[in-house]
Amino acid sequence: MGALTIPSSTLDGLLGGAAAAGGGASWTLINSGGTALTGAQTVTVSSISGYNQLAVFIGKASSATASADIGIRFNGNTSGATYGWFGFHNNTTSPFSASDFGIGYDGGSNGYVWIGRMGGSAGNNVSGGLIISGTNTSAIKMFESVGAGAYVSNNSPAQVFLKGYVNITAAITSVSCFSSSGNLDSGTMWIYGSTI
Repeated sequence: MGALTIPSSTLDGLLGGAAAAGGGASWTLINSGGTALTGAQTVTVSSISGYNQLAVFIGKASSATASADIGIRFNGNTSGATYGWFGFHNNTTSPFSASDFGIGYDGGSNGYVWIGRMGGSAGNNVSGGLIISGTNTSAIKMFESVGAGAYVSNNSPAQVFLKGYVNITAAITSVSCFSSSGNLDSGTMWIYGSTI
């Protein structure tokens, strides 16, 4: 009995079409050089269009108020019902205890995607980011995110790992970094886009 051979045209049909040239997404930095996170509670990058995926990175975001949560919003939407996620976080206390680890779901209380929490001392910051798909469609978008707060001493910042949705039934045209308390006073936001 001979080997089974499947023509490439048949395989393409079974898999939904030929693979894209280059083997995957190609990313473009939308806000050249990054956007400084200073001078306001919310810093926004606008005029985003034509990208099917966005990757948003937050580097060392800090608020003038200690223990602030740092998050990301889309199209200026602040409604808690817009952002939903599940995932887990852990706190870096020493020694560890069961209360340092949390598993949770948020389906309507926060008006942003949570990236991390600053510690309780001046100079604390948060870094992290997310990748969100479907950003050029009029459908619900899905994201995966990770973030953590850098801390001074032993202030127990949270490390956050989430998957979730953004219920905005329009294309994403702006991305904001948000502090839950006080103006942002340092850090950088980079936004990359892919048409795949």
